[in-house]
Amino acid sequence: MAIAALGYACIRTGNIDKWEQFATGVMGMQARRADDGAVLLRYDVRDWRVRIEEGAEEDVTVLGWECQTEAEFVETLAQLGDKASIQPEQAKALSVVRTFGATRGVN
Repeated sequence: MAIAALGYACIRTGNIDKWEQFATGVMGMQARRADDGAVLLRYDVRDWRVRIEEGAEEDVTVLGWECQTEAEFVETLAQLGDKASIQPEQAKALSVVRTFGATRGVN
C-alpha cells in the first residue's frame, strides 16, 4: 500500500468542549467552529486536520489517507478492496480536496 500520511480524521463525541480544550491547551492546535457546530482543528498549513462532531457515542467516523500520486491512490484502493469507502459528496461537504501535485476538486 502507498499511504504516505494521515490526511484528516473525523471524531464524534459527547464532550466536544473538552476535546477543544485538550486540542488547544495541550496539543497546541488552532480551533474554529464550523457552521454546523463541529470543531475544526489545525496544526499545519491545511484548513483543518481533525473535525470533532457532537454525537451520543464516542467514535472515529472518518479517516482520510494521503497518497503521493494518483497511481498510488488507485493502487491503495485496489489493495483495500471493499474495506475502502470513498464518498465524494461527504468529502465535498467536509471541504476535502484530492491533490496529486496540483490542487483540484474531488470527483
